[in-house]
Amino acid sequence: ALRVNASGTLTVQTAGGLVNVVDTNGGLTLGAVTTSGGGVTITTEGATTPTLAVNGTINSTSGNVFLTSASTIAGTGLVNSTGTLTTSSVGGTTLTSANQVGTFKATNTTSGDVSLTNSATTLTIAGISQAGGGNVVVNNTGALTTTGAVTTAANGNIGMTASGTQTIGAAVTAGGAGTVSLTANGAA
Repeated sequence: ALRVNASGTLTVQTAGGLVNVVDTNGGLTLGAVTTSGGGVTITTEGATTPTLAVNGTINSTSGNVFLTSASTIAGTGLVNSTGTLTTSSVGGTTLTSANQVGTFKATNTTSGDVSLTNSATTLTIAGISQAGGGNVVVNNTGALTTTGAVTTAANGNIGMTASGTQTIGAAVTAGGAGTVSLTANGAA
């Protein structure tokens, strides 16, 4: 694992194998992260504003991508992988650029929304746990299917939109007065 204790923008490139970065300072900004055939694991754990800013492209051709922050995950960049994107945040996850992932799994615990904008033939939601009171918003250009539960805490709304079909294979539950909106614009 590469341990980073500095500020600035980090760019990583490898011809294969796992990219594993741990930011011990807090407040990591990612430039381009590229690996062919390996996975990517990025963690921020600093004591002061340990945000994870995805401002470049994380490109892992078929490996899984794990993003973990003791605060928020957001940015102007995108994630590109046919594998699984797994996020774990405390203050919300907002990945609304032109992401291209095959499977998405997210956990958020304190505040903020979980938002993903994606383009894949089929996006599989392996589970979203939004215990932070915020909303869940997933938009996919293509079909959308769920294999894991999608849940919010009290009053959190869930909105899932697909330009293709939707196949709901697991519970989708908004807590309290929260609402669930499922939109499929494609033919069944």
